[in-house]
Amino acid sequence: MRYFTVATAGHVDHGKTSLLKALTGIDPDRLKEEKERQMTTDLGFAHLSLDDMVVGFVDVPGHGKFLKNMLAGVGGIDMALLVVAADEGPMPQTIQHMRILSFLGVPNVLVALNKIDTCDSERIESSRQRIESLLQEYGLHSIGVVPVSAIKETGLAELKEAIFKSCAAYRAKENGKTFFLPIDRVFTKSGFGTVVTGTLVDGELSTGDQVLVGKRNLRAKIRRLESFGKTIDKAFAGQRVAVNLASKENLERGDVLLKEDHTPADVLIVAIATHRDTSETVKTIAGQDVRVYHGTKEAIGHVRFVTGSVAKIAFEEPLIARIQDRLIIRLSDDTILGGRVLLLNPPRWLTKEKLLQLGGFLSDEDFEKALSAYLQLSPQGILPTSELAKFLPPASSALGTLLQGELVQAADSILSKDKQDNLFKAILECLPNTQEAVRSKILPTARRVVFQALVSRLISLGQIEQRGDKLTIVGQKDNDINSAKHEALCTGIRKILSENMCLEIDELATRLKTDSKAVEKTLAEMMKQNEATIVAYEFAALQETIEKCHRVIADLWQKKKDIAPGEFRQALGTSRKYAMALLTYFDDQQITRRLSSGRVLMKAPN
Repeated sequence: MRYFTVATAGHVDHGKTSLLKALTGIDPDRLKEEKERQMTTDLGFAHLSLDDMVVGFVDVPGHGKFLKNMLAGVGGIDMALLVVAADEGPMPQTIQHMRILSFLGVPNVLVALNKIDTCDSERIESSRQRIESLLQEYGLHSIGVVPVSAIKETGLAELKEAIFKSCAAYRAKENGKTFFLPIDRVFTKSGFGTVVTGTLVDGELSTGDQVLVGKRNLRAKIRRLESFGKTIDKAFAGQRVAVNLASKENLERGDVLLKEDHTPADVLIVAIATHRDTSETVKTIAGQDVRVYHGTKEAIGHVRFVTGSVAKIAFEEPLIARIQDRLIIRLSDDTILGGRVLLLNPPRWLTKEKLLQLGGFLSDEDFEKALSAYLQLSPQGILPTSELAKFLPPASSALGTLLQGELVQAADSILSKDKQDNLFKAILECLPNTQEAVRSKILPTARRVVFQALVSRLISLGQIEQRGDKLTIVGQKDNDINSAKHEALCTGIRKILSENMCLEIDELATRLKTDSKAVEKTLAEMMKQNEATIVAYEFAALQETIEKCHRVIADLWQKKKDIAPGEFRQALGTSRKYAMALLTYFDDQQITRRLSSGRVLMKAPN
């Protein structure tokens, strides 16, 4: 089976809901107040089937007051059914919906010219011409204009044929992508529990799948899948689906079902899209709080600046977004713009000036130049590949192409070949020395796995060799003052401390079968190389353990605004004795301070 979802659009009272009811036999109005007022205020749903195709319709409200529900309905839609009353022709909401469809990248529009029974052929032709002109003006492709009357049921067969023909010709969505389902409805059903519905924008869903829910990446299992009342085993991209979840979370419209962990965005860099009738409104949103519609989510964002066609929007509440996703920016009913996501959660070092340089490449979707620029602009010139998800779409081949040319990979990070050559030169100039001493001098803020990958590459090139924990240039005599016994003691201390968060110096000596003074002397040398630390006079710990504990303390402070010994001990998974020794060390180093009300963080980790 092939599945398609079509959104209706059009001015209020032009007959969208009545046309769908006549077309499908299903009344999409599901709310009591909608039936009483004969006006759609929220999303409604209906469907048609023919051979191997199922076409689902999302009936969206046309009244300006319910704009957010209209936007929730068209998010992720590839084709729209625009309903226009022949007797009135295009009206304000008709034009507004056209603009929104264009901003959201929904290029294909089938027009149902409704209520032809209420006017003559001249009026019908005039409305048709006006519609065609407006579609062209907003860059929308007209699949066709079909005259119909929902009341008289005239032209319905022709409209059905046009719908199925258009869907049949439409390129099917790729199902290789990981699934992404913005939720547009949430309810509970007796005997089932939580049920969410939405249009599956990308990927596939299967009964029994584990999914991640919303901004907190909470896991839930899919108990059951339905599409238009029928139980299914699998749902595909483009399909309307109801998902029964084994979850007790309080979900709501705007949440998202995901396959992989995803960091919510507090800040988005977007390319602003305008039309001739909205180009001047870009200036009006600078410095303003705006409503941003993405998928089924409505969020309040503040436009910090607008330069050219690139804007930076900070949100009151984070939202789940992906690179190149389309969104709508609304200041008022008369000020509506489009946007395309260029960058998620930009790092602090990406200043306005740097953003201007990068933003042009991202706007033009020149991802190879964008990646090169981002790497060059970054402070270290080394980036974890996970960082690339901030601005590279999953399908981008930019990284693979550049890795065959100007970039290289070290562990899970990338850097330029020039950067690598400079680092190789710097490493060689530091030898002979221990790995940790070289890392502290050359790449003090980089993760150890990156440095170790560079060292391994130099070893494989035959330029350096490793003797214990010491690195030397191949063929170079070892002039280090440390004896073989000292090296063996260093190695033993590292091994034991790597298996313990913290340990008494006397215990170290016992395990190494040597005296405490020898251990203290060796630890003093290791402290000079930034490899280990003496903690609270009688304990010892590796420097990397101290750094880890510092990060744990910072995390506790950020969450609790207090550093309680019990919570610190629990976070480390160690005994109270060692936790208190470590806290005493941080107090002595003025990293933390003990007050009558608890402990406070004085210095954040690097």
